[in-house]
Amino acid sequence: MQNSLYDLIGIGIGPSNLSLAALSHNIPDFRSLFLDSKPHFQWHQGLSLPGARIQVSPLKDLVSLVDPTNPYSFVNYLSKQRRLYSYITANLASVSRQEFENYYQWVARALASLQFNAQVDQVDYDEAAECFHVQARGRQQSARHLVVGTGQSPRIPPCCEGNTSPRVFHASEFAYRTLDPSWRNIVLVGGGQTAAELFLHLMNESPAKQLNVSWVTRRRNLLPMDDSAFVNEYFYPQYSEYFFGLNADLKSELLDDQRLTSDGISADLLQSIYQRLYEHKAMAGDVAQPLILPSTELSGIVACTQGLTIELCHGYTNQTHVMQADAVILCTGYEYRMPRFLDSLVEQMEVQDNVPLVNRDYSVRWKDPRRAQKLYLQNAARRCRGVADPNLSLAAWRSAVILNAVLGREAFQVEDRSTMVSWRYPDQGVAASATALFAASNQPMEGFANVNVA
Repeated sequence: MQNSLYDLIGIGIGPSNLSLAALSHNIPDFRSLFLDSKPHFQWHQGLSLPGARIQVSPLKDLVSLVDPTNPYSFVNYLSKQRRLYSYITANLASVSRQEFENYYQWVARALASLQFNAQVDQVDYDEAAECFHVQARGRQQSARHLVVGTGQSPRIPPCCEGNTSPRVFHASEFAYRTLDPSWRNIVLVGGGQTAAELFLHLMNESPAKQLNVSWVTRRRNLLPMDDSAFVNEYFYPQYSEYFFGLNADLKSELLDDQRLTSDGISADLLQSIYQRLYEHKAMAGDVAQPLILPSTELSGIVACTQGLTIELCHGYTNQTHVMQADAVILCTGYEYRMPRFLDSLVEQMEVQDNVPLVNRDYSVRWKDPRRAQKLYLQNAARRCRGVADPNLSLAAWRSAVILNAVLGREAFQVEDRSTMVSWRYPDQGVAASATALFAASNQPMEGFANVNVA
């Protein structure tokens, strides 16, 4: 058994575990295996729309931020495709989603540790052997540690749960669906980047297909992503470390406050939509203007002979509105759900609201802290680690943190000192001296009122 024991098995091959595989490929005497049920690497295939772009720098690729000389960097990909000079000259503000997926697929094809068409059915922990057993394709593989990176699942509004109508589907399936040529009234639900991309896409198709597109969002308006300089520091390792140490109530408040740093709409896309709406208004004559309904929630949906009857509720006035639709596309985001293959281990984890709690190294908190073998989670620590966790920005850094923990040494430098913001007070010794100085003084400073600043 010892000969077949892996140091690490990764379950799920998305960008996160692909990053882990790319960083670990050249570690001496390190045995790893990554399993996925898909036939080959895929990343948001259902949303592969023309013109769709990623919202992060391409330098936030699989490896560059912790291992810039790694051969699986995006820059090396461009070089191998003989496009590096033209990429620089193109001076792109952002990279297309399709090109970044091509980059991911290029890396996936090069890594021997990846196995596709390998559906994981069950995971068990062997107390006697102190290892995990993974059942996939009728075969058992064993490892000292596991990394689960199965991604997040589509979030479905409560009023749509159980709705089996082919007219109601999540945006992640859009590329796999064929809109019936007879459908005219399409309703989008959601206020983020995906809804904006689909709205523009359907607007561009509407003249030929005579579509009437309505866009419903609970947000007070179509709000831009905040990617200003200091806000971007929420996506730095140092902020993630700071966030981890805060209390749970404050974390929840900060996540709400920071939502538009990752879940807003790109400013250039908003501008394109506005320009397209202007052209429609100027040229379309009596044709119905696309309908944008902010502060509005989808509260009910019923299939009828003519299609769908949907009920909307205004968030401020509580007024309800009923309208007909031929199809409803849910651009309602994603959420973490515990994979079924972990059912046998759930009772051994510390769990909150059906999500495992994680340690600083992204390992699950076992109820028995003496267990040395660890199960690490990718993309499941948003409430522990902050708004950047499901984002691509810290994928390489998180993988490096996990690998350092598995190896028990600093194979990758993960400490970051580039932040311009001091999330904590400076050196504690200096702070203590200053506190003593103020405590020793019973007199207010000249020129200042004697105020209580405690």
